[in-house]
Amino acid sequence: MLVPSRITPDRLLILQHKGFALLITIVLMAFLVLIMVSFASLTRVEIAGARNNQQVEQARQNALVSLNIALGQLQKFAGPDQRITATADLAGTVLGDRLSDGSAIGNNSNVTSRAP
Repeated sequence: MLVPSRITPDRLLILQHKGFALLITIVLMAFLVLIMVSFASLTRVEIAGARNNQQVEQARQNALVSLNIALGQLQKFAGPDQRITATADLAGTVLGDRLSDGSAIGNNSNVTSRAP
């Protein structure tokens, strides 16, 4: 027959700390999961930001190409260097006077033509 042993203070201390390792392990695992979730969120945000920057750069490049195409079309339709393009405030009469507000353009001749 086995005689129940007496619980000594050393043995009582061991019995009280028996689940401590399990508790620490669970807490550390939860901390690692939290770190992994935050890293995944950070990665998702960075990818979205990079995609946005890529789209902005593509839009900028498209705008530059469109500008060059428009400039080429303007040069094509303006013709050789004999003609100029300018804003309407440079228009004037046949004699070279500036137009007053609301008046019709009288100088619609070619550069090589002479005034009457």
